[in-house]
Amino acid sequence: MKKITYIFLFGALFLLSSCEDFFEQTVTIDVPEHEPKLGITAIWNQDQDSLAVMVSKSVGALSDDQSSILNGASVKLFEGENLISDFREKETSGIYYTEGIHFKENQTYKLEVSAPNMNTVTATQEMPSAPEILESHFFVKKGKLSIRFKDKPTEDVYSVELQKVKNFGGSIYLDPNGISQESAMDGYDKSIFLDDTFNGKETTQSFFSSYHNVIKGDTLNLYLTKVTKEYYFFDQAYLKQVNSLGPFSEPIILPSNFENGFGLFALRNQTQFEVIAEE
Repeated sequence: MKKITYIFLFGALFLLSSCEDFFEQTVTIDVPEHEPKLGITAIWNQDQDSLAVMVSKSVGALSDDQSSILNGASVKLFEGENLISDFREKETSGIYYTEGIHFKENQTYKLEVSAPNMNTVTATQEMPSAPEILESHFFVKKGKLSIRFKDKPTEDVYSVELQKVKNFGGSIYLDPNGISQESAMDGYDKSIFLDDTFNGKETTQSFFSSYHNVIKGDTLNLYLTKVTKEYYFFDQAYLKQVNSLGPFSEPIILPSNFENGFGLFALRNQTQFEVIAEE
């Protein structure tokens, strides 16, 4: 039996070794010509000193061009159909700036970006209304934050953050719970959640801190931010991409709300509220 086995293996190896192309083959693949597209990132709050837009371009897989930064683009912001600002590039950074703008609640804004020999891209967003906080509490022993607020009957997304005013080096980490998720772009110390379970109603939501350095009587800053839904979908896809490890993980495609291009245009409206820590 051993002799037969050895003869079989030897014969198989002989056949394989006799085929000079068995271990080395050349396959010709026709790679379609890459059409560059604009990539945009613009995330703005209702009121801020300046607005910035990052502009880049897609690069083909076999391209010798390693830089995706795009210089000399035209970036315009419209309120409704009215042009309200032209952006200027800072040196050759691919980042375009303009002065701060007071965005009007429930008003639609359009961002338009164009560049030579490339398709113009546009995206529209409506500035959310400011969250209306009715009551809030932080209970020291349980590490529990409770917020009562009114929700409007629209497709709303919220981000919540809690900070200690004094003697603390940053935000208080809030564990994601039944309705909230960790936020990739807002940072690990913030939670983000949809209004699916309380759409258009007054609601009380609770969040728990896994670690905090708070005692009774401390003053805390509570930030409740309403963001556009496109921000939420991009944020959660980006979170999956960040947590996707290993060679066999599935590719994560980041969503885009730009027509003819890639990227994210999002608006945010924040309400700040003081909370006195309770027993």
